Amino acid sequence: MPQEDQDLAREFNTMTMMIEEGHSPHPMEIWELVCALREAEKFGWANRLAEYLPD
Repeated sequence: MPQEDQDLAREFNTMTMMIEEGHSPHPMEIWELVCALREAEKFGWANRLAEYLPD
């Protein structure tokens, strides 16, 4: 796995754990990671994280 993908995976896992533990990051932080994941064609991760965005 390329280093960029490893970094995105780490960020995704960290943010997902924070959210699931009840620590809500700012929606813009979530959105920025969703965009980075989509640019890297990690659509499954991006969609899963986007579910945490407010409506």
